[in-house]
Amino acid sequence: MEAGTAAGERTLDNKPELPANVNILSLPLYKNAARPDRAAGTNSLPPLGQHQTGRQRAFLKVQDGCDAHCTYCIIPRLRPMPVSKSIGDALEEARRLVASGHVEIVLTGIFLGAYGQATALRRRQVKVGTAPLAELVEALCTKIPGLRRLRLSSLEPGDLSDQLLGVLASHEQVVPHFHLPLQSGSDEMLRRMNRQYRRDDFLGMIERVKAAFERPALTTDVIVGFPGETEKEFQRTVEVAEAARFIHIHAFPFSPRPGTAAARWAGQFVRGPIVNGRIELLRQKSDQYSFEFRSTFVGQVVEAITERDGERGANPELRHGRCARYFPVWFDAPDVRAGDVVRVRVERVTPTRTFGMVEQGGIE
Repeated sequence: MEAGTAAGERTLDNKPELPANVNILSLPLYKNAARPDRAAGTNSLPPLGQHQTGRQRAFLKVQDGCDAHCTYCIIPRLRPMPVSKSIGDALEEARRLVASGHVEIVLTGIFLGAYGQATALRRRQVKVGTAPLAELVEALCTKIPGLRRLRLSSLEPGDLSDQLLGVLASHEQVVPHFHLPLQSGSDEMLRRMNRQYRRDDFLGMIERVKAAFERPALTTDVIVGFPGETEKEFQRTVEVAEAARFIHIHAFPFSPRPGTAAARWAGQFVRGPIVNGRIELLRQKSDQYSFEFRSTFVGQVVEAITERDGERGANPELRHGRCARYFPVWFDAPDVRAGDVVRVRVERVTPTRTFGMVEQGGIE
């Protein structure tokens, strides 16, 4: 279970528990989950509408539910049955999204790595034939004309099999940006969180991604102040951040969800000033790594998908687009509109922004 993603899928829900008299299998999301004519864990999410707010990016939810029982997360009590959208339905939805003007699709899920599986617990997953997520990525990249970018909302070490990594690296639509939720760099904290990996597993995943992609942009989530987190254990998280050089760290304080195991550990809660200081340190680290990473692109051309028609205030002609490696690029081009794809030569980088100039004939 991921605590959050850079691409917009929030998974640390704080929704009320279901009433005791409600049968979860009667809810619309789960109506097809128990049908004998459908494979376990698949074909249970209906396709959505053909157009989403904004033209540049669309979110394609292909998985929901989780039974991994991370100790901080309430979702296994609310949506305990992992379900997935069939490849056929996902392709149908993707075609409609692209036809309506979206050039980038983000695959999302509560536990994206459980796509096509009846459980998020890896020790119980069926491992035969093609990895379902790899098969889905292959289908989207080869069967959806006009799909320019494909981004995955989040992955963790057990998700990134050699097969999936090979498929991701073999298609130009797959962007070199990976959101890899860490949560903690301490094995003791990961054990208490009931995560399905340890520190070395995560570091190994980082090395494999860096070996497979040129200058991949890495982002992450970190829960700061998890019950019992000591300064030494927090420093283990800092060490992983330094090794990975994340260009963005979504660091947020632990927040107890009623009904979860971690909420019962009140005697070990870490209080505000300590947590705030740790979050600030991680922010400074990611700001530094972002600046250094973006600086390597000065003088180079990047492709950006415009996200704004213009900046409010003193610079109405300044546009904002996001490149494949996730960081935004600002450029002066009054004729560019939201959704346009532009080729921008990066000219300068500040600690907070990247600026460039549109190449001659570089507007699509």
